[in-house]
Amino acid sequence: MDRPAARDSPEQDGIRAAVLGLSRRTRAVATADESDVVDARVALDTVLHGGRGTGRAPGIEAVTDLADLRQRLLRLGTTTRRELVSVHAGAVPAEQVLRGSMEADTDLLRRGVDLRIVFPVAFLQAGHLRGYVDEMTAAGARISFADALPHRLIVADGARAVVPIDSRDLTAGAMLVDEPLLARGLRHLSVSLFRRGREAAAIPDGEADGLPSEMDLQVIRMLSSGVTDEVAARRLSVSERTFRRHVSALLTGLGATSRFQAGVKAVERGWI
Repeated sequence: MDRPAARDSPEQDGIRAAVLGLSRRTRAVATADESDVVDARVALDTVLHGGRGTGRAPGIEAVTDLADLRQRLLRLGTTTRRELVSVHAGAVPAEQVLRGSMEADTDLLRRGVDLRIVFPVAFLQAGHLRGYVDEMTAAGARISFADALPHRLIVADGARAVVPIDSRDLTAGAMLVDEPLLARGLRHLSVSLFRRGREAAAIPDGEADGLPSEMDLQVIRMLSSGVTDEVAARRLSVSERTFRRHVSALLTGLGATSRFQAGVKAVERGWI
């Protein structure tokens, strides 16, 4: 039996509004590369919302029986032939979980699969994760650390994907995706996040996390959603002048020349 569909939090509502806002403006102002980035993020949003309830989109199967899900994940690993991209979000995996995954991960590498793994920078605070990274890198995996990551994802051969229903509660189950356009979009998003990341050795020990401030996140979501400065300032309980000052600082920090481009770069960094 399916679980009742979870309601989005205000933060999730804001993120979805940002994604939809970027999507609405893509055709008018985006370059081909920017369009690909936005379309990839829309694919994740489609899976997260189109996989809920009884009217889920074709090519998305919700699996909430954990024993069944474990078997499906094992089959996914053993049938992957070329590439597997794993994007982590939510809580830091426990040491025993990482140790338990190493056998399957090393089996992928022995079979010549290109294994790419992306973690949030904040995960480096967990000492046991550094040990896992060192061992897996020595075995041939490619691992990077991104500022932030929007959701847990596994994409195999660019054709099949696993998206947990809730990154914060993996016992809720997952959506299995084999619809070609959605799977390709999720692959593009995962690889973009991997490429924007940094190797662990390039991250200073004192860097607690790579997240922008909470105000930065709220401002970029407002920019991306397309609301006016007046509305955005009112929602954030600041003056329009203060809001515009935040916008200017964000554009400079992201290296963006427009508000739309800032939204695209925020997607690439996992902020949205």
